[in-house]
Amino acid sequence: MKQNTSVFLKEQKELGLPELEYDLLLADGPYPFLFTCANKEETETYLVVCHTSDAEKTEYIMVRRSPVRLQALLKDQLTIREALVGEATHVYVITYPRGEATPQVRYVAIEDLSPKVLPASGYYMDARPGEFDEELAILEERVLMGHLHCVTFNRCSKLDIQPFAFESDGWTFTGKTSSHNKRSTSWRKKQAI
Repeated sequence: MKQNTSVFLKEQKELGLPELEYDLLLADGPYPFLFTCANKEETETYLVVCHTSDAEKTEYIMVRRSPVRLQALLKDQLTIREALVGEATHVYVITYPRGEATPQVRYVAIEDLSPKVLPASGYYMDARPGEFDEELAILEERVLMGHLHCVTFNRCSKLDIQPFAFESDGWTFTGKTSSHNKRSTSWRKKQAI
């Protein structure tokens, strides 16, 4: 479910993080414990897991993830742990001490984390049919927008034309981009074999 656009984390310039807003709620209980957050333009998406919420603090683990990887999580192609730390070497640990509005944010090597703070191995989202249709549609739109904005600008006077092609949800997109922002794009539905 798409969440209200309230701020999850203010910009952290020293860590290279933009201001992040709550995005997609994936699992909750008394509080959201698995969700995404994104920058205002929705070009950077982060997966967030809350591993501790007690009388002293609320602590999250966060890592930037592609919409394709998040789709795989929601389709049970990746476990929650694989989606969070698979292929990553570092994560952000965000700690909100109880009663304080300003968090402590650290960039930590995964090997330095206690295994107890990571999601248990082997657990999938186990979604009911249709449960994440809205989230998958939002993520699919981000995949398409990310691919359609793959224009490379060459500061030289000659054109730098680069063909591109990708497939997404049964559609094939092809086109050419150039340094002079001329783009030709086509798409077609893949034929069933």
